[in-house]
Amino acid sequence: MLKSRQALTSTMEGYPSFNPPKPSFHTRSRPFGNEVKTIAGKDNRVTRKGTPKPRQANKLSPSSVSLERTSVALPSDVPPLMPSKEVVVPNHDPAKCSVKHNGTIRAYAANTNQGLVRNYNEDRVSIILNILRPPSKEKELWPKCSFFGVYDGHGGSACADYLRDNLHQFVIREPSFPWNPREALKKGFENAEKQFLELAQVDGNITEKSGSCAVVILIVEEMCFIANVGDSRAVLSRYFI
Repeated sequence: MLKSRQALTSTMEGYPSFNPPKPSFHTRSRPFGNEVKTIAGKDNRVTRKGTPKPRQANKLSPSSVSLERTSVALPSDVPPLMPSKEVVVPNHDPAKCSVKHNGTIRAYAANTNQGLVRNYNEDRVSIILNILRPPSKEKELWPKCSFFGVYDGHGGSACADYLRDNLHQFVIREPSFPWNPREALKKGFENAEKQFLELAQVDGNITEKSGSCAVVILIVEEMCFIANVGDSRAVLSRYFI
């Protein structure tokens, strides 16, 4: 092995030759054990001396094993174990689900729960199957539009309530809707946030400190557009019946 390395390095111009270090005697310590001497001989073989042999477990016969029953005394103030009780957490709104098809929407369902940390629910859901044409666009062609929104409120429910009642209105009132839904969603989110921040201030002082994440689905005819703000996400899947 050494000869082949030297022959290889000698044929490469401009590179220094490789000279491996010669083996020498050294001593190292084994963690949590006795010292082990490692000796390298002339043939580069490594032998170890003083290596402790692994201990073998003692074999137990069935007659040498005895079992004893012990009892543990509990303090008198420790209550006895009670059977588990079903915890029912009330919902802010009852579960919603479809009963029939509505255009391209085959079915939908929504449910929200306040959880166990708070005694109130900060989440809101918006389901609008048929968005009506706003008065400002009476002379324009109006496609069939549906809007679904999930608003994850935090610090209170005021912001989530505001988005549930108004966000879709900001979107459809944009001049770019319904011809450019992507641009309408971006501008609608921006205008809704700007309007809510103005309502949350009185004489320059912030009186409402709640906020909300959002994920919405806007369906225009047969096209589906999804937008989100914050850590809310949507999962798309295709399922054929």
